[in-house]
Amino acid sequence: MRRVVHPPRVSQRALEVEKASTRVARMGRSHRFTDLEVERFAADIALASRRLASREYQRSTFQPRNVLRIPDRTEELFQDLAFYWSVGQVWSRLLQAISLSRTARVAEIGCGYVPKVAMGLHYYGATGQLDLIDADAVALQHAGRFLELMGARLPLAAVRGAIFDRDLGQYDAVFANHLLDDLILSHFCEKRGVDIATLYAREDRYIAVWEEIVATPGVLEEVVPLLAQVLVRSVRPGGVVILLDYPSFSHRALGLTSVIRLVRETTQFLREGVRASGGVIIRALPSTPIAVDRVTVTQDDIVAFRVGGGDGEL
Repeated sequence: MRRVVHPPRVSQRALEVEKASTRVARMGRSHRFTDLEVERFAADIALASRRLASREYQRSTFQPRNVLRIPDRTEELFQDLAFYWSVGQVWSRLLQAISLSRTARVAEIGCGYVPKVAMGLHYYGATGQLDLIDADAVALQHAGRFLELMGARLPLAAVRGAIFDRDLGQYDAVFANHLLDDLILSHFCEKRGVDIATLYAREDRYIAVWEEIVATPGVLEEVVPLLAQVLVRSVRPGGVVILLDYPSFSHRALGLTSVIRLVRETTQFLREGVRASGGVIIRALPSTPIAVDRVTVTQDDIVAFRVGGGDGEL
């Protein structure tokens, strides 16, 4: 008896995606749509394809979101909150590893809208002064509001300014979460007169600029040595600095794996710059990686040093 082979079942939504892709090709040959309309639609399809390949659709939907889909919106909110909690827990464990005094005066550089180091200090039980430092005044407002909603009781001060534009002061400790990629991007845009806000408004533009950065020689040499000097000057003798730059989920979702490799190169280059500026590299991580929910951190993701003293644990 002949075996009957049934064709694979294709969902209605998959067929709609296929039709949309076909329509892009038809639109390109049609005089009904302008070149700009075709270009924008094709860009949307390309971005959606990237999200599908990177499994981003397991985490959230594509813009514009359907405001009536409350389950989807709630799931995305919980995903974000779980991520912030995870990063805060990672920082709490790093602080335990270096035995940070709970009354230490510390700074979080480039806190952004969600101050993840501050969450780690909160979970750690820190009670000392915390300065949130960011060039974006709106981000500082949101960061303070976020900590208030999370119930953090740390004495806070919002300090507006770019890291290269001011002396940070003599802190007991200075921390930063995902600072390096932001510094590289902002420095590159400033030198070329690019409004960085426009990049975050358009993913295709963001991708294009990062691809240009990766292809441009000498970018790290423009940023890293100066950063090393600023960080070494930011803490008192015996003070500690930790920068955490785990692989970015956003970069993976956008297909920017080359940026992840560039950040890894930056961390190694920064360690060399720190030594040249008088910092002593320390180990701020146990022998095994820290894994909390969706976040896994290894020693390769960390630049940790103190000013003065010998090598080894704090």
